[in-house]
Amino acid sequence: MLLVDDNPINQKVAVRLLDRLGCKIDVASDGFEAISKATNPKATYDIIFMDIQMPEMDGVTAMNEIRRRLGKKTPPVVAMTAYSMKEDAERFVQEGMDDYVSKPVKTQDLYAVLRRWTTITMEPATTPRLMGTDTPVQEPEPVPVPAPEPVAEPLPEETANSIDTAVLEQLRQLGGSEFAAQLYNDFEREVSQLLEEATALVKAKEYTLILPHLHQLKGTGFTLGINQLAECAKSLEHTIKEGKFTGIEKRFSSLLRYFREFVATYPEVTQAV
Repeated sequence: MLLVDDNPINQKVAVRLLDRLGCKIDVASDGFEAISKATNPKATYDIIFMDIQMPEMDGVTAMNEIRRRLGKKTPPVVAMTAYSMKEDAERFVQEGMDDYVSKPVKTQDLYAVLRRWTTITMEPATTPRLMGTDTPVQEPEPVPVPAPEPVAEPLPEETANSIDTAVLEQLRQLGGSEFAAQLYNDFEREVSQLLEEATALVKAKEYTLILPHLHQLKGTGFTLGINQLAECAKSLEHTIKEGKFTGIEKRFSSLLRYFREFVATYPEVTQAV
């Protein structure tokens, strides 16, 4: 399998999920690397999982170039999208993707896609299992990331847990406590730089230029169960795409506040047994 994703945190989680399903995975961090790896004469990929929104070259462009070079030898290409609407994901299929899975990615969705597009027979040792059990299942149960409730504006003063503990527990079961804790540490470092850049753009009223920042916050935030922050980024992204710029600074300040709350609470939450 070839996994294409520019975000290191999403890479780590997806690799763990695919490894649980018995897959051997190569990783590409951008569209150019994806083309290079996929078209290597020695490559024997059964399927390509392709992130859509990546810097410099998006997933659809990378897919088209791979298809141009490989022709009928192109393996199935599956879009991995953080787009919230089913119609958005289906649009990528119309643009040439063979299938799609929505982020945050779930074991059930990956397994269903693998069954549709590959002929790999899993050995008993790699038969999907419910996380935290030793009992094999014929059809894997979902490993759900609970759908976040919409965040009303203005935001309430009370602060709920910054991390969905159910998602945290799933990540622990996926890779262990240290693996899960490191993901949140990586998120803090990654987002600190991201928000520093976005803050300067908001001050300059270059609102549309923060769309990639918001998209990344949304996707990775939901993957890690940082749902309030992710929902706020999602709402702000949608508003800016619609060209509605009134109150953007205030709503961006709410996003910053959610991040500060996450930074203040995640060490204790992730270290708790």
